[in-house]
Amino acid sequence: MSAITQNMHSNLVWLEQGDVVFRAQVANKPFSRAQLFKVPKDVISKESLGLKKILNESRKQRLQVYADCPVILVDEDPDNLELVLAVICYGIGKNSVVDYDTCLPFSTVVTMLHMGVKYRVDLLRNEAGRRLSKCFPSILEEYNPRLFSDPSRNIRGKLVDVSRTDAFEVIRLAHQYRLHFLLPAAYYVAAQLPMRELFLALETNQIPMIDFKRIVCAYTSLQRLSVHVVEEVLWQGPAKTCITHEMCRSKLNSLVSLAIRDSYEISPGPKKGCLDRRDVLESLMLQVYDCADCRAHVMAQHDTGRSATWDQLKTIFGLEDSRTAEGDMEKHVSEREKACMNYV
Repeated sequence: MSAITQNMHSNLVWLEQGDVVFRAQVANKPFSRAQLFKVPKDVISKESLGLKKILNESRKQRLQVYADCPVILVDEDPDNLELVLAVICYGIGKNSVVDYDTCLPFSTVVTMLHMGVKYRVDLLRNEAGRRLSKCFPSILEEYNPRLFSDPSRNIRGKLVDVSRTDAFEVIRLAHQYRLHFLLPAAYYVAAQLPMRELFLALETNQIPMIDFKRIVCAYTSLQRLSVHVVEEVLWQGPAKTCITHEMCRSKLNSLVSLAIRDSYEISPGPKKGCLDRRDVLESLMLQVYDCADCRAHVMAQHDTGRSATWDQLKTIFGLEDSRTAEGDMEKHVSEREKACMNYV
């Protein structure tokens, strides 16, 4: 271990009341950057079972002393350990390194999840899960397709700077850490990508064959549901309270024709899928319809079909049996990873 210098102190996690110093450095890279973190041992032991184990094991070792504290070497990237210790010491909130409402890069949230599981820090793991569930929710009312199409971080409720291709990583994480509630939405988001991007993801090992098959096999079902949603609007016809019935019937035919044409373009993508086109439909109606009653009627019918489609996602992607997801997890997760998440 190289000599310790003051410039190795962490600017974020160096607490005067600390009684132990963690030295973070990747073990198989002896010339990599090292960083020191001074923290209170009792707080760390209480909030992290993983670090508590490291502290207990260090009692058997002869340790270097620095700043009147024992120095414990942790085989970890300094930035990752700093994130873990900052959340433990300062919590999550406005005055912490992680704010509840601040939009974070996708890579940061993934690191939060990995570190939360590895060091068994529930606060970190749960916060990562909360943020991912806002992007890939289990209920339709929380699903917002703009999160994937609008690069702005100013979207209300946007907690992760996420793209559609990040769905591949979310699928892998859902299997790895048994976050199965993320899978239906993650599969759906991935299914909006062009086929060439799916093949590229398969070739570059971003997604396993089993997940690739689920997404590709769902293309036809999603396309059929997209058409069914707009067909239902056609069969229902204009609103019962409409006073320009024949005129609205003609306009409705034009509207449905445009919507069906868009539906059949779902697979080449990235097009708006059957759950993502509400804003497009509203825009088309403002151009086509003068009748407020028919506009409200069409949107109500569309929302009914949209809700029915969401409820079928588990079936479409073959997830209706929880044992299926458990079986997929076995194919994705190594023995080491399983050992890390035994407490989950």
